[in-house]
Amino acid sequence: MEKNTNQGNLDLIQIIILLVVVLIGVSTFVFGTFPSSSVTSSNNVVQTSSCEPVLVYGDRGTSVSHLQILLNQHPSDTGGTLNVDGVFGFLTQGALKNYQDSQKLPDTGVADQATWSHLLGNSVCAN
Repeated sequence: MEKNTNQGNLDLIQIIILLVVVLIGVSTFVFGTFPSSSVTSSNNVVQTSSCEPVLVYGDRGTSVSHLQILLNQHPSDTGGTLNVDGVFGFLTQGALKNYQDSQKLPDTGVADQATWSHLLGNSVCAN
């Protein structure tokens, strides 16, 4: 029985994609959230901050779930509560924009460092 060469190539591509996805998942599990920025101190040594990652529409994962949980703690500022599903979709973006507006932040719909600082009640990116 002869296998179609195109089907064999498709199977190989699917296996490679699956391996890449698994490796990304394992590295995220082992190493946790990767820092999203670096800063240079006065002595020109690059220091990595322990900031939350910048999140945008379409992102997925535990950091998005964390954002959704924090936004749910402010339903009067966000316009309601979100399903915590780890998907940065239209509803999460809308809730984030409402929160940013209520906090007098630029309502970009992007979870940047200023937004994380307000949500966490601290300066998460301090040197």
